[in-house]
Amino acid sequence: MSFAEDFRTIADAMPHLVWTAFPEGGVEYVNAGWMEYTGYGAAETRGNVDSVLHPDDVARMWAEWEAANREKRVFEIEYRLKRASDGVYRWFLARALPRYDKSGMLVRWIGTATDIDAQKRAGENMAFVMDASRIFAAAFDVEQICRDFAQLAIQRFADWCFVALKDAEGKLQLRALMHRDPDMVREVGRFAERYPAGEDSQFAAMLDAREPLLFQSVDDAMLVTAAKDEQHLTLLRSLGVKSAIVAPLIAAGNVIGGIVMYSAESKRLFENADLRVVRALSDRAAVAIENARLYAGEQRARRRLQFIGKAADAIYETLDLTASFGELTRLIVSELGDFAVAMRLEGESALRVIAAAHRDPDLDETARVLVGVRTLHTEAERQLVENLKRHRPFTREHIDADHLAQSLWPYVAREVRTLDPHAAIVVPLHSRGITYGAIIAYYSDSARRPTQDDQFVLEEVGRHASVAMENAQVFESERRMAQTLQDSLLPPSLPKLPGMGFDAVYLPSASVAQVGGDWYDAFQLEDGSVVISTGDVTGRGPNAAVIMGKVRHLLSIAPSYERDPARILDTVESVLARRYPDKIVTAFLAFIDPARAVMMFANAGHPMPLLRRAGGTEELRAEGLPIGLRRNVAPSESRTVDISDAKLLVLYTDGLVEAGHDVLDGFRRLHEVVNSDAVLHTHSPARFIEESCLGGAADDDVAILTVAFQPTRRWSFDAENAKAAQDARGEFVQFLREHDQDADTIAASELVFGELIGNVVRHAPGAIDIDLDWSNGFARLHVIDRGHAFMAERALPEDAMSESGRGLFIVRQLATELKIEHVPGYGNHVTAGLPLRHKFE
Repeated sequence: MSFAEDFRTIADAMPHLVWTAFPEGGVEYVNAGWMEYTGYGAAETRGNVDSVLHPDDVARMWAEWEAANREKRVFEIEYRLKRASDGVYRWFLARALPRYDKSGMLVRWIGTATDIDAQKRAGENMAFVMDASRIFAAAFDVEQICRDFAQLAIQRFADWCFVALKDAEGKLQLRALMHRDPDMVREVGRFAERYPAGEDSQFAAMLDAREPLLFQSVDDAMLVTAAKDEQHLTLLRSLGVKSAIVAPLIAAGNVIGGIVMYSAESKRLFENADLRVVRALSDRAAVAIENARLYAGEQRARRRLQFIGKAADAIYETLDLTASFGELTRLIVSELGDFAVAMRLEGESALRVIAAAHRDPDLDETARVLVGVRTLHTEAERQLVENLKRHRPFTREHIDADHLAQSLWPYVAREVRTLDPHAAIVVPLHSRGITYGAIIAYYSDSARRPTQDDQFVLEEVGRHASVAMENAQVFESERRMAQTLQDSLLPPSLPKLPGMGFDAVYLPSASVAQVGGDWYDAFQLEDGSVVISTGDVTGRGPNAAVIMGKVRHLLSIAPSYERDPARILDTVESVLARRYPDKIVTAFLAFIDPARAVMMFANAGHPMPLLRRAGGTEELRAEGLPIGLRRNVAPSESRTVDISDAKLLVLYTDGLVEAGHDVLDGFRRLHEVVNSDAVLHTHSPARFIEESCLGGAADDDVAILTVAFQPTRRWSFDAENAKAAQDARGEFVQFLREHDQDADTIAASELVFGELIGNVVRHAPGAIDIDLDWSNGFARLHVIDRGHAFMAERALPEDAMSESGRGLFIVRQLATELKIEHVPGYGNHVTAGLPLRHKFE
């Protein structure tokens, strides 16, 4: 037997991988062990050396090889070789000796590769344990412990590391997700929100077993079993999981969470030794997390006491949700996020902002523009409502600006972009299984970032706020019952007469849930005249409501036999004095004769109505004491006034002007609103006056009755109702065509109509009133919205494709005039003269 044959026999018998190579590196011979492990013979290895090595070790191996050749020294390196049977990489110590001929020339290398994977892993595991122990000893923040441990794990032990902890309700929440590739982390993170750890019953069952589990080889059948659906299965397959360890985190005898380690691209197969390492670290991690929680709990408790004390004061101070939650949002931005909103759930699916604040005074006004608005598109709103109904707070660590913009209505997108939200904490408001809304704290690109502690604090505040919402809802329910009773005492309908338009509103007090004594009334007599009245019984409650009902009844019967308003008021006095001698009632009563265009009226100590004429507004003055005091003085007399040039008559009760506790300012504001052009062109002048004057809830009941004497062609719909807007546009065009207008002017008028409506839809939520007014030979289109003040640019925007500013520029070019009137507390009134040539018949 030759020496070469003896060498091969000895090499094949060795427990090492043996090879020989030519000086330039070409493989000459490999033993049976090499062939069994790599799957390559000498010839195949010669062309596939790089494919046998781990990709991270290729460059390092060749650099060492060239250095050994150049320096004529022993070649020695630790690298990983891929096992042919399963593709797993194991660590080997490679060592090769050079062999020279008699002339000193290198003729070949003789080398071995010894499996040192167990020793290598043991060393890495020991380093992993030591470094992790330092993390646990140094950190006092739960989030930092989870993140730093997961980061260390992917550097020393695994390709993927997940850490999940139980929240206060015992639901598992993902706290750390790490991989070397940030893009993969973001991709998997998006799926983690769709498939929450807390809803994975298999994962929860593994942790409840209270023992670490080793899945040495993860096959596709296991992935199919674990997947929630096809998309989830695709995600799991994309991870390339090779091996896995799942370990519970147990502290003080309780499972507080779990750790999951995956090997993937490294193709490492975890072994029992690795399982022991993870068991030891999970025990230490659990203790560190529990200690950090205890420490954070002490800090949080102190902070909660201070913050919640202030929040409770703000929340429970009043049943007015706008006021209480306005103060709460201001408190939140002073100590937590950059800006905050409180949203209320209306019905089952509508979310409306009831309060907003920003910590930057310059942006606070921008934030408050959102109050009263449904900010989200239908689908985005539906998704948020579904999340709120789960009654679990959640944090959005990253908010994509483009995605957010797509979820908002255009009329608030600009404001929200200005506020620049980058992250958010959302706390649902709920009680007794009912969802009321949410508190949302937003974080901009600042030093402030959402923390678990912030979420805990807001969750505590949310519990108090939920009770406040519930109390407010109970109060509103009681108030609705009172209002239902009140409505039963008010006229079920108002007259519908040619040449006259009646409108009314009754607003109950925001501070009490009792029926009041305010009323309004209007009805037509057989001769065509109209009786109108308004009044107020002193006091509140059922007794005041009963008296109010009796007075209204008397005022509706008396005109059948008496047409003098003053005498009717005296008659009511005599009847009331017998039954309720201590009660005082103020009242205004009038008879309108449409045929003669005159009105006779009398006043019993009631606020004087306002009559808007073509040339201005006047108070209808008439002397007379309230009912209950009239018998002590000489009878008063009725007055008659010409209403041939009247445009609008406004009757009201004193709650309208006393709401701000400054009666003079209340009267001033009422006169301003009645003198505005907008009040003559709104669909509901009574509601317009109420909202413009009060700007919110009133301390006392308010009743308003308006009579318009020059009704016009009107449309009214919501800015979010695209079909109603299209129908109104069609009716507008048809109305013009019916009056034989020129086709070009109709087209121009239709374009003005469309651009004005489009401007409102883009920038102002809520109701839109449209009025086509023809007077003095000119046609004018009036559009009234609920948005904030704006101005029409006289030139096109610099960006020709911009939607902002272009529409009103077009209107200015086509209209004969363009005026914009901002009504404080209500919205805007835009008047556009239409280029029509023929007067309507």
